[in-house]
Amino acid sequence: MKFYRFLAFAMLLAAGVVFTGCSDDEDDTVDMGPTISLKTGTGYTSADFEVYNDSTLKFGVTANKSTTHDHNLARLNIYYNDLTLVDSTMDVASFNGDFEIKFVGIGTGVMKFKITAHGGLSDETTLNVTIKEPPYLGEEVMKTTNIEMGSFNDPIGSFYNTVDALVYTVPDAKLNQAKVDFLFFRGVTNLNTIAAPDDADANTIPSFDLGSWTTKNATRLYLTTMTAAEFDAIGDLHIFPDFNTATAASRVNQLANGNVLMFKTVGDKLGYIKIVDLYSKGDKLKMDVIVQK
Repeated sequence: MKFYRFLAFAMLLAAGVVFTGCSDDEDDTVDMGPTISLKTGTGYTSADFEVYNDSTLKFGVTANKSTTHDHNLARLNIYYNDLTLVDSTMDVASFNGDFEIKFVGIGTGVMKFKITAHGGLSDETTLNVTIKEPPYLGEEVMKTTNIEMGSFNDPIGSFYNTVDALVYTVPDAKLNQAKVDFLFFRGVTNLNTIAAPDDADANTIPSFDLGSWTTKNATRLYLTTMTAAEFDAIGDLHIFPDFNTATAASRVNQLANGNVLMFKTVGDKLGYIKIVDLYSKGDKLKMDVIVQK
């Protein structure tokens, strides 16, 4: 909690600073001492506050010497609990400064702003502080749209690499089999299907030649209740739900336009597939893919 560091500050001395001498030793007027206050308004923090870890806030400090004695301001200190953030000496009648302070750590504490005048009298103001973890906004994702794939009897590639967002033909897929996460085909009974390279039915398709592969990634997939509009609304960050291993399988068949599948690769990356268009013949696929970076 005490690992806070003072990054930088700009000390802006007020115009027309007056340097004065000490008060008359025979003056028996009670010395009211100096005064300190925090600036308010846009951009300034001046009341008890909560802040996210690793955030920087701006504080504005104004101070003036006693109204009854000519003891100039001598020292400004800013503390966070027992940690000294600022220790600045001066010899001025008034002070006006801005400070940017970065908070690192989780917990609570007290900030103290203290001005001391020549002669020893001082004034201070304090703020209660709570430093919190920032909210979790999700993981970075990569979205690739309008990806076209063909079935086993189509010249368009049938194999997809989610990391590099690449579609492979049969020869290229065999050369890059460790990178293939899933494939597409239209079967007699399976109809429109997205499957993992280790899927038993996909391995019965002679033209895919999966029987000669030495690496068949066990990607797992299932149909979700997510709508196409919800898929489209996903931005650069996303909080993925837990992957439902009980529902997941090596293939999802009888796909339809607007379906959204969730998948998990052998590298434990999560993602979604949205079926954009299966076209009239159903042996060609257009899809959008979202995957964790």
